[in-house]
Amino acid sequence: MSEGEPCLVMDTREPDEMRRLLEENGIKTCTRFLTVADYAVSEDEAVERKTATDFVKSLFDGRLLDQAKRLRESYKKPIMVIEGDLGQQLSWRKNPRSFWGAMASLSLDSGIALFFTPSLHQTAELLTVLFRRQWVKRENKGGYRPQARPKVMSKRERQLFVLEGLPGVGPQLGERLLDRFGSVKGVVMASSKELASVAGIGEKKAAAIRQLLDAPWTVEKNDQSRLL
Repeated sequence: MSEGEPCLVMDTREPDEMRRLLEENGIKTCTRFLTVADYAVSEDEAVERKTATDFVKSLFDGRLLDQAKRLRESYKKPIMVIEGDLGQQLSWRKNPRSFWGAMASLSLDSGIALFFTPSLHQTAELLTVLFRRQWVKRENKGGYRPQARPKVMSKRERQLFVLEGLPGVGPQLGERLLDRFGSVKGVVMASSKELASVAGIGEKKAAAIRQLLDAPWTVEKNDQSRLL
């Protein structure tokens, strides 16, 4: 592929396997840190990829609608891909209607295009089609290079973004934690008992948060190459 060819921008946190699959399909990729979306197909079109497990979990803990809002505000053509066995995830839920209600809101009210794929490999196939579709549309106009347009976050949004990476913490709980402890550092330094005192956290969730924050960093043998 020549230097002038456009590239599909993918977030640095996406799996290396996806990059390999896309490049096998003849798609040039560029890796950048994206604050919104996982893939920038063009300057107007972006894709958020979620596993079925994370999709259902983030829907019920409140993170999903906030992520969808940021995606819609940042790109004219927002897309969300749900990857994996969604039926299995729903079979564990007592009230699947709340799930379908949220899905209707995402698709009909938020205007986000939803796609369902069974595996990472099929998600790569979908991304390949989306990217080539954009390229065919524009190649007769002199070509283009899609630019990632990460949303510029305020300090408040960045603080919430950090806390939303904690187990079971969505936008609302993130705000409660910041109200209670005053800063991200204050949350990180809080004990399990202190965390559990925040409405909506409870002992189980507090223990999970504390366990993650205290867990030592380990590098798997297969990941040694990242350190070179």
